[in-house]
Amino acid sequence: MSLNENPQKLPLEVLQEHCANETAHYWKNKDNNSDFCFELFRRAILFGDQDVWEIIYRQYESQVKGWVRLHQGFADTGENIDYFVNRAFEKFWGRKFSPIEFSNFPNLRSLLSYLKSCVFAVITDYLRTLELVDFKPIEEHNPVAYVNSLESIEDNIAEQMEGEVLWSLLSGKMKDEREMLVLYDSFIYGLKPREIYIRYPGTFESIEEVYRIKENLLARLRRDEELKKFLAERAGELE
Repeated sequence: MSLNENPQKLPLEVLQEHCANETAHYWKNKDNNSDFCFELFRRAILFGDQDVWEIIYRQYESQVKGWVRLHQGFADTGENIDYFVNRAFEKFWGRKFSPIEFSNFPNLRSLLSYLKSCVFAVITDYLRTLELVDFKPIEEHNPVAYVNSLESIEDNIAEQMEGEVLWSLLSGKMKDEREMLVLYDSFIYGLKPREIYIRYPGTFESIEEVYRIKENLLARLRRDEELKKFLAERAGELE
């Protein structure tokens, strides 16, 4: 069967096979087509198809385990890796996406970035229950403030309803793991560069590097037209 066929028209078993094959190509640095895996997520999210969710779990379980291992606080939890894999998928599945919200995920990369953010969130939340992380989320702000000034993107990340969608949009724009860490700890927990540097020994060369990553990230996000459009639309809904 041709890989140029419309994934939305493929039977589930064919779609699953194509997704597995294309994922294998990706890990071997070969040309690949992520549309088939994206279609699995689309069917699962928009139609709540349990069979598709199970396929997604099997397909990405090992990847999620890798993200759990990467989290600097995982060893401090004392839990086994499967516990956080399950919690991360549950958090992802528990997010009720409307068709409009799902449209903010344009490709597989953005969906996997959101799944990765779920991994970070469940581990950090677990550590907070153990009182191993003495952080409090930053105060909530109305995104109108960001649209009006574009001075502080941090003020908009902690929104309760649209925050997860906004987070997924932002995380999909991260260039590497270090930017992801700075994004999460700076914008969700309001940590200072010095605190981030101390929290992740060996990850950053210096406190100055954390500052530089954060400033470059903020500058890039302020110029991002997709982000500005999203926030403007959300602001209009809240007015």
